[in-house]
Amino acid sequence: MSRPDANFVCASIDASGGQTAAHWFNNDPKCYKARGPYELRTYDDRFANVRNPAAPQLDVSIEKTFWISERYSMQLRGESFNLTNTPILPGPNTNFGDPRLGQLPIQQNNFPRYVQVAAKFVF
Repeated sequence: MSRPDANFVCASIDASGGQTAAHWFNNDPKCYKARGPYELRTYDDRFANVRNPAAPQLDVSIEKTFWISERYSMQLRGESFNLTNTPILPGPNTNFGDPRLGQLPIQQNNFPRYVQVAAKFVF
């Protein structure tokens, strides 16, 4: 995850009170000092221990074949992607001048639950 383009002057980058959607990392404005003009960047451009949100997703598929005769059959298939409808949010805002610094956006980064059903007649 990228780091805000400002000098960090506090002791810890970790969010006080634990990581939440409103405080993904230490986003206290007093902890950041803007770089001066032509000042070289002397800190890493990425966080070493802060990652973007992630969560496991469940994809399921089930199929059943019904034999009508020796020659004909019917296949029913159901598939679901992200069955548990687990949202994965994008990374937090790292724009130093934005009041939403260190907060997760509201929109979902992955697909919502998709379910599809299909039938196939085999002859």
